[in-house]
Amino acid sequence: MQLLNTNLFEVEYVQNITQQNCDSLDCGVFVAGYAEYISEGMSVPSVDFEAAYHCMRYASLLRNYGLQKAKKDYVSENEDPPRPRPTKHSIPEEMTIVRIG
Repeated sequence: MQLLNTNLFEVEYVQNITQQNCDSLDCGVFVAGYAEYISEGMSVPSVDFEAAYHCMRYASLLRNYGLQKAKKDYVSENEDPPRPRPTKHSIPEEMTIVRIG
């Protein structure tokens, strides 16, 4: 019996890459990090992925994105019916360091 490749894209198996600890249930940061490395054409690190750093980095990026949207009064487009806009609040210009975890 001959097996046919039914994948619609090329699959490459990579060995010797950083993996999450077996007692950790947070694989999201690894998936997001590897997707970023691959999409940017960078090699995936084999050691020292620094999951905590990437968690803080992604949290910071999302927070800054939310602040920019709020400053420019952007509203996300989706299928939900429009909701009334909340009262505008001023957003402080100073940066705040937030510890996560």
